Amino acid sequence: MRLSVTNSLFFLTALFSLAALAKGSVVINEIYYKPADKTSPEEFVEIHNRNPTPVNLSGWRFTQGIDYTFPEGTVLEAGGHLVLAEHPATLRAVFSVASLGPYSERLANDGERLVLRDQQGGMVDEVEYDGEFPWPVGGGDGGSIELIHPTLDNDLGGSWRLSTAGEGQDQTPWEETVFIDHNDRSWRYKKGTSPPAGGTAWRTIGFSENSDWKTGRTSIGYGDNDDQTKLDDMRNKYSTVYLRHKFRVPDPGAVPALRLKLYVDDGCIIWINGQEVARRHVADGEMRHDSTSGVADHEREWELIDLPDPGSFLKKGDNVIAIHVINATLGSSDLSIDAVLLVPPRPPAAASPTPGSRNSVFSTNAPPQVRQVATAPRQPASGQPFLVTAKITNPNGVAAVRLRYQVVAPGDYLPAYLPLSHSRLLSDASQPLPVNPEFEAEESWKTLPMRDDGREGDAAVGDGVYSVQVPAQENRTLFRYRITASDGVASVRVPVPGDPSLNFAAFVYDGVPAYKPTRRTVHPDGLGHAYPAEVMRSLPVYTLVTRKRDFDQCNAYSSNQIPKSKTEARSKFNWEGAFLYDSVVYDHIRYRLRQANDRYGGGGKRSMRFRFNRGHYLQAKDNYGEEYPVKWRTLNTGKMFDNKRVGNFGLTESANSLLWNLLGVPAPHTHFFHFRALTDPTEAPTNSNGQYTGDFWGMHLAMEDYDARFLDTHQLEDGNLYKLKDGIFDGNRVKRNQGRTAVTDDRDFQNIRQQLRPARSVDWLRAHVNWDLWYRYHTVCEAIRHYDYWPRDSHSKNRAWYFEPSMETPLGRLAVLPWDADASWGPNWGQGIDYPKNAITSGRATAAFRQEYRNVIREFRDLVWGEEVLNPVIDHMAGMIGEFSMADRDRWRSAPNGRDFGPMKTKVRDMKNFAFRGWSGSTGPTVPSGGRAAHLDQLARADGDSTRIPRTPEVAYKGPEGYPANALFFETSPFSDRQGDNTFASMRWRIAEVDADYDPAARPARLPLFEWHTAWDSGELAAFTPRVHVPPSAVEPGKTYRMRARFRDDTGRTSHWSAPVEFTSSAPSIQPLRDALRITEIMYHPDGNPDAEFIELQNIGWSSLALDDLRLAGGVTYDFAQAGIGQLEAGQRLVIAKNPELIRATPGARQATVLGPWSGKLSNNGEAIRLETHWGETVFSVAYKGSWHRRTDGQGLSLVLRDVRSAPAEWSAKTGWTPGLFPGGSPGRGENELAPLEPPLWINEVMSGDDGWVELFNPAGQAVNIGGWFLSDTSMRLAKFRLPAGLIVPPAGFLLLEAKQLYSRPGTPRRFEIPPSGGSLFLSQIDSGYLTGLGAMASFGPFEGSASWGMKQAENNDGIMVSLPIPTPGKPNTSQTDSDSDGLPDDWELAHGLKPESATDAGADPDGDGLTNLQEYICGTDPRAQASRLELAVVRDNVQLELRFQAQPNRTYVIESHERLGLGGWNTVRTLAPEANGGEVVVRQLVEKAQPERYFRLLVLP
Repeated sequence: MRLSVTNSLFFLTALFSLAALAKGSVVINEIYYKPADKTSPEEFVEIHNRNPTPVNLSGWRFTQGIDYTFPEGTVLEAGGHLVLAEHPATLRAVFSVASLGPYSERLANDGERLVLRDQQGGMVDEVEYDGEFPWPVGGGDGGSIELIHPTLDNDLGGSWRLSTAGEGQDQTPWEETVFIDHNDRSWRYKKGTSPPAGGTAWRTIGFSENSDWKTGRTSIGYGDNDDQTKLDDMRNKYSTVYLRHKFRVPDPGAVPALRLKLYVDDGCIIWINGQEVARRHVADGEMRHDSTSGVADHEREWELIDLPDPGSFLKKGDNVIAIHVINATLGSSDLSIDAVLLVPPRPPAAASPTPGSRNSVFSTNAPPQVRQVATAPRQPASGQPFLVTAKITNPNGVAAVRLRYQVVAPGDYLPAYLPLSHSRLLSDASQPLPVNPEFEAEESWKTLPMRDDGREGDAAVGDGVYSVQVPAQENRTLFRYRITASDGVASVRVPVPGDPSLNFAAFVYDGVPAYKPTRRTVHPDGLGHAYPAEVMRSLPVYTLVTRKRDFDQCNAYSSNQIPKSKTEARSKFNWEGAFLYDSVVYDHIRYRLRQANDRYGGGGKRSMRFRFNRGHYLQAKDNYGEEYPVKWRTLNTGKMFDNKRVGNFGLTESANSLLWNLLGVPAPHTHFFHFRALTDPTEAPTNSNGQYTGDFWGMHLAMEDYDARFLDTHQLEDGNLYKLKDGIFDGNRVKRNQGRTAVTDDRDFQNIRQQLRPARSVDWLRAHVNWDLWYRYHTVCEAIRHYDYWPRDSHSKNRAWYFEPSMETPLGRLAVLPWDADASWGPNWGQGIDYPKNAITSGRATAAFRQEYRNVIREFRDLVWGEEVLNPVIDHMAGMIGEFSMADRDRWRSAPNGRDFGPMKTKVRDMKNFAFRGWSGSTGPTVPSGGRAAHLDQLARADGDSTRIPRTPEVAYKGPEGYPANALFFETSPFSDRQGDNTFASMRWRIAEVDADYDPAARPARLPLFEWHTAWDSGELAAFTPRVHVPPSAVEPGKTYRMRARFRDDTGRTSHWSAPVEFTSSAPSIQPLRDALRITEIMYHPDGNPDAEFIELQNIGWSSLALDDLRLAGGVTYDFAQAGIGQLEAGQRLVIAKNPELIRATPGARQATVLGPWSGKLSNNGEAIRLETHWGETVFSVAYKGSWHRRTDGQGLSLVLRDVRSAPAEWSAKTGWTPGLFPGGSPGRGENELAPLEPPLWINEVMSGDDGWVELFNPAGQAVNIGGWFLSDTSMRLAKFRLPAGLIVPPAGFLLLEAKQLYSRPGTPRRFEIPPSGGSLFLSQIDSGYLTGLGAMASFGPFEGSASWGMKQAENNDGIMVSLPIPTPGKPNTSQTDSDSDGLPDDWELAHGLKPESATDAGADPDGDGLTNLQEYICGTDPRAQASRLELAVVRDNVQLELRFQAQPNRTYVIESHERLGLGGWNTVRTLAPEANGGEVVVRQLVEKAQPERYFRLLVLP
């Protein structure tokens, strides 16, 4: 890259020539969108100039995918590469490459479209990459995708490859060498009843063992039933064991890496040749033979430990490893130790991006590009040949295409990898699955040529689509295939090596057959009944094709069960299969069982977990056939009964997921599915036991998993996500997503685990927990009695912890999310106390949390947990699986390893009773009468809420009949509170769509509409708002809605939501528009510019009006829909103009809402202006005549409606209109409203009576001449008293208008005066003899005694005055007393530690900053803080001066300058008007470069 600097003429010439060359020359060449470390901002896009001349990129821009504009002078050299980085500094640190950037946005991991445009906006290049075939797919992160050759079509996936390891990284892998294996028989061990002789010598090779040392086979220990050498005497006798094992190393220099696999309970220290190499679960320092302190209580599991720099401690020949194993307590229930020492195989070289240089996959002859691979039909039927097709192109032509295929017969699945045996799985679950040589064996694959000649099934000659007809296969055959294409020089095989899918596949299938019980049935039609195919296909069908022995080993009904202590073995996806759904084959997926306590819960179905391959994730669908927004990497299945042995048919977990997600708590989505396991040659055996032994494996529940894709689905920010598990306290082991900006260890996890306690402060609790989400999460927990968790490590399960990124803490805010809520709706464990609940369950400090929680419970009861809401949902879910549930029972009821839980209707009845009636059972505590609804009500009444919440409001409809959509007016009863009716804090209105007549059994199936989801919500209204108008856009005619209201008092308690007003909305009515909308001003014949025409509309009603469906018609036309203004609020004015900018420039119209331009012109002679709907219905019509008033006909005044409440007939009569007061009109304001002056002028203080006065204050930097302006005490007559000429308000100064000198005229009718009873004052500006509509106003109350009224010093000038006991004419206002008359108000002195009765402290300087207390008061600074002072900083930068100071609230500042001290006066640089909040002020001024000096000073006025 170079930045060209040249003269402008040459630059323009060069730019033209380079732009001509640029077309098609710059290509997107490399994309790095998924770094291995997502917390490192390493992403980049590389572009390449493939032409022999430079290209000027000035002003070019990436406009999609990322956003970046190339700076002026950016040139991409001929054949060069330019890298655009997400974070250039990081890219340089990682790859040592310079780059441009940063760009905005991030590259999507699942693919998106990148667009590069030139300076004129023309398309230069675009690439829409993807994370699936035909785009490169790999098994891991860290590699980029690279264009094979820059001349290829880079919008084709086949033109790209994953970056390779690069030069120097392709050495031959070294072999694995095992020095000591697990279950080794040659370990020497000594019981820790005493220390070994010789001190530390036992750790060295030369140590001579005595008779205390024995030989044993690992694992050595006791108490776990997994030890080969048992120490039955150890418990309560000794706490440690010493072990040694010799091993031989021929050449330490040939050991490039050394790894220790360790299996220990509780902890240990390891030495090799006397040098400590590792320590696990033990504190630092020496440990005695009888030590226990400093040892963690750790359950055994295999851990991998890489030992760095093995050459520093290994010796040629004999070596020894020594281990000191230590229990956490003398009475511990177990101890185990086993170890493996080996040289691991060389890890595969990491893929390495190549930013700024030639791509690692570059080839001068790229192979053909293969895409659009498919079988036709997608799922072939048995006995019929089918086609395999692929689109294949290549710039050099395609020489040959071949299909390699493998036929997998039913019941004979051929895995690519073999599972670990049960013993190997238990001993070392970390080892990879062994390759199955039979899968890749030559004899396992056959070859057929593919053609593009229009013969033998090929559709057309030379269309680039190659085809081959495959011989017919039998039903339930898995057909695997690969395609190889060559151009005669280079060839490619797809899927490419490294793609974990290994091959394409199709499933030959005739469809799910009927299911006929042959032995027993629960169907009412008896044993002859068959469940028809349409019933068996009513749920999504998931089929697993796998080897029978693998499936049996996984299910472990009779043997080979994995103990709970073997967490790594349980977590191992040990078995392989093909997963079939929706005619798509997901081959070579891995599976295992899931659940901790109930994984092997006797007979019946198993809960499973499937993991899909990268680039081939599962596109699952919900119960209604809708695709989930993000594909699933893993699928969890539920067996539909809990560990209390209660069958639930998936209804409980489905309802729970629905409730949590309904309330906005992200919870795993669920859906029912039909599961089939193809492990045998016969799909449905017809023998007497056939109903239990075929493919049909019953009904299961699919559950979304917690991972990064869960966050995407639920639109959560990228934060750390932990899926909690029993007994695992290392957060890194249960982390399911690493947030991009989150902590990279588990500090957030440990912070909650160790710190979320009742003793934490309220601020800490607010900062670290999302309580709003927790209230909703735990409300559902209470409702369904999901209690199986505790705030302690022994029950750290059945939930997930998500830490949402937060500005308050780098650890993020905890959101508790649900998991495994099968033991609910009756059966249950525990008490439902988690860490957050435990932290707020008692104490005055956390009372507000409990109050907020009870408010949510009340809302949940009002809107969700009611029989009319929940019972139809339960019936609906049960109806979806009604007959299928009987087939499921027939499959498992009397089967080998079977189990039955009775009819589904029993569970449905139990759920309804549990919720609303009462429930009892042996699997959980009895639910008293009233069900959990009564329990929720009891929780909501706690802490006195039963008598302290506001009374429930009553809502009534007040609109026209028929509920027209634009006239929905509602009214509520007055606020009422048992604690007093003056406790109102806020209220809220809500409207929600509901079902008028929901049928749970209707088809197509759908859930009811839930009132929890609002169609419109007012939000919390701080002012009591008894009447409300629902925005028309919130409803649709013909749909049914419910309206409710709720009160909140000043203690934070909310009432119940009101009983609903249910209605069905009808088509909009124009009557509300006719009642409230008026044309209030018409400027039809302006003076001067004819484009200064306008019309003013006003909403005179009390609610907003929708204007989107309206238009002006007549001499001018305008469609309000094009303005996008939506609503015209009550009282608001709106201006439509010929030239909106011209109107906005009118004095006083800066704040007006001005729309336009309109089409047409208002007639100077008069015409009708019509407001109508889009469908042509007239709202109203106004007719004016140009002859009505001479002053409105070209002399600058507008027509103003006399009375907005007048009858419609007056709107078209001369008597209804009057000339306006202001030249140019008063667009956007009434005739009795003054727009603020610019710069402002204030009526600052007033005093009534013959000796009264009006004080004006000018906060600006220039004087204001108000001679000839008007004062008035009424808005109806602004020109009431004219001020004499020559009155000047000085800059930042006061002017006192005294009654005796100016306006006191006792007895004069309609004279101007300051009303003693209170009122308003208006100061109106005059320009060329006319009122401009600009000025100032102030409102004040009754005068009492000698007090005046003035603007309050502590607030903005909003025209509202306060009573001043001590008048201050001609001075800054103060409402405080000054007992010692030292100029300091008493309350100011008290607030700053001074004495109001002592006048001497006014001259003191307690903070030593050079300012007295009186000066500090005037400046608004703190007299006790030296840093708080009046100070002007001046910084010179060449020819610019920067003047900085800290302004205090409500102070006027003047900056003055002087060329040379002692000569002449000071000049004003800037006067700055007061601001309410103060803050730093920066003033910049240019000076002559040669000017040697200038002086500045800062003046402050209160």
